[in-house]
Amino acid sequence: MKHAVLLCLAVVILGGCDSKPPAATAREVNDRNCQIEEIKNIEDKAMRETFAVLPPTRI
Repeated sequence: MKHAVLLCLAVVILGGCDSKPPAATAREVNDRNCQIEEIKNIEDKAMRETFAVLPPTRI
């Protein structure tokens, strides 16, 4: 019985482990990051496309 409880506990604890890296965080929109060279350095395509439209729209 104790082994079953320990096994279930281990499965629950280890079930939350994920080998995928965390999602890319959004960059701050500022003068340095709005340079085209900085935008080209963003590896995630969706993030790069989203960030590319932000600098012209900032106030």
